[in-house]
Amino acid sequence: MSRLADGTATTPAAIAPPRPNLGPEPWSDPPGWGPALVPAAIGLGFALILARWLLRRRRAAKADAVRGPSPAEAVVEVDPSPRRLLIASSESVRTALIAAFGPTWGSKTTEEVAADLAVVERLGSERAKALVGFLRLADRAKFAGDESLAAEGAMSWAAGFVEALTAEAAALASKKAGG
Repeated sequence: MSRLADGTATTPAAIAPPRPNLGPEPWSDPPGWGPALVPAAIGLGFALILARWLLRRRRAAKADAVRGPSPAEAVVEVDPSPRRLLIASSESVRTALIAAFGPTWGSKTTEEVAADLAVVERLGSERAKALVGFLRLADRAKFAGDESLAAEGAMSWAAGFVEALTAEAAALASKKAGG
């Protein structure tokens, strides 16, 4: 307690702020476009993607019309040269190998076919040697462009090989299906 100059006692007065503290005022959101902007932006993005896709399709169709048919659709002139016949025979031999040994054989080179023991096991050593010799001859005709390499005997061997390998593959497939 404190005393005044005349000696009377006073009680301490409580300290009070000059005005009452109401706390922070609530945040006022102005009515705006925020909630509507996100779906509108997503919709606009999808519309742009769709427009770009349609434009590309239209341009591709115009380019195809100008370019003409693809090589697979075009009428192919048959080149009866022995070199072309040998190349066609080698493609039929490779197709028969794919049918007999599986789709991975479509990407094997002649050297990989020669090194694969499955060829010797399935065809025997003589037929495997003949196969590799034919494939090497066809590769030289295809990549070196040498017309003198095409031999009539090689093409007839290829036809017989394809027939025999196709028959063996069919017999093996029926054996697997039956038992």
